Amino acid sequence: MGASRWGTQIGHSPFYISDAILALSIAHLLLTRSRLATRPTVQLTPTLPSRTPGTLLGVFLGYSLLRMAFSLGQSSLVDWARDSAPFAYAVLAFIGAYSVSTSTRRAREATMKLVWIALIFHLLWVATMVITKNNAGIGFTPPLFGVAPFQLRHDFDGALIAILAGLSLRRMMLGQRPVLMLLLLAFCAAVVAGLPSRAGFISLFLSLSVVAILTFSVIPRISNKRALFVTAVPGVALAGLWTLVSTTPGLRLIATINPSLATNAAQINALGTRNAREQAWALVIDWTNQSATRSIFGGGFGNDFLTQSGAVQIIEGTDYTGVRSPHDYFIGVFARLGWVGVVLIALIVLRLIGVIVRSRRLIAREPILALAALIIVTILPVASFGVVLEAPFGAIPFFWAAGVLLTLRGERRALTFEMHAREAHHR
Repeated sequence: MGASRWGTQIGHSPFYISDAILALSIAHLLLTRSRLATRPTVQLTPTLPSRTPGTLLGVFLGYSLLRMAFSLGQSSLVDWARDSAPFAYAVLAFIGAYSVSTSTRRAREATMKLVWIALIFHLLWVATMVITKNNAGIGFTPPLFGVAPFQLRHDFDGALIAILAGLSLRRMMLGQRPVLMLLLLAFCAAVVAGLPSRAGFISLFLSLSVVAILTFSVIPRISNKRALFVTAVPGVALAGLWTLVSTTPGLRLIATINPSLATNAAQINALGTRNAREQAWALVIDWTNQSATRSIFGGGFGNDFLTQSGAVQIIEGTDYTGVRSPHDYFIGVFARLGWVGVVLIALIVLRLIGVIVRSRRLIAREPILALAALIIVTILPVASFGVVLEAPFGAIPFFWAAGVLLTLRGERRALTFEMHAREAHHR
């Protein structure tokens, strides 16, 4: 998360540093599993027997693996592995669920400290690139680097900054260094406004909205703090409206919603991008629906469905080569896994939203859960308009966060967890 896209590109195809980190993490988990299994889970919740993200995610992972197995041989092994890996990352949901359900409060606090360091590091280098108007990073690619260090990926970098903004707002509302958190929040908003990504702008809005709603629910009903935030709502709304009509991502978003308002080059470019994506999406959907078997079970992995559907020339244009995703995760799932995969991933997203709503007070009090919720709500928008969940820099945090949140899917477990979190909060 600290190095964003370029950080996961260190290594040599098809083996990158993210794969090494995951391998070491899984090995460590397996080696310490016997000790973790006997650790009392009272540090997290007295009755949290579930250490998995549930059947639904297990079915999605199992179906994906099965579809991968039946896709072997329809293309080169490298292409098959490259297309399969993002779906195999769903195994991280099981690792996230198991690790958080066996964690101590000290371990979770240490994790959050590391996350804060990573996200602030990310904010600083992205801000430097925005201020200097440098999208290319250091300008050259060192050995073992897939892309130049500090190269911007506008949509995902915006989403990561949105996570930091949400964490800052949460701490500010809870009275933890409120002045410092307000300054950090303002800086995050300014940097996102300096990025051209509409999806990153949406992620920031969702992050702040979700945190405000969740955290407001744990502020005592009769308190000066609650009255202060209610009074601040009109001012915040006006500030958001001003940002929408005076920044590049805001203007691009307005043009996307209402094309008749497109007047400048950035807005016209936004419309062109939207139209190109819609054409490519339509071609991919038509290609998938050409066969009943493909429509139900997808085209599998390894095949270049963008070329086969004719969408590749629209997606690549003159700027990109070797693109294998339609810039929409759900349409990509449809092409790879068919309606079976789409229904499964849609149910998983709905389950995650349900957990966030039902366990909002608990999530507001427990930082690691707040982080997981923010990862979900910020990555989903950018994954709907870009290649994010098809890459390790997006898929790894997303599925880890999904696993953490889905440990709360049971009403009784969530309630017990909330009682323990409340006690820890008061202490």
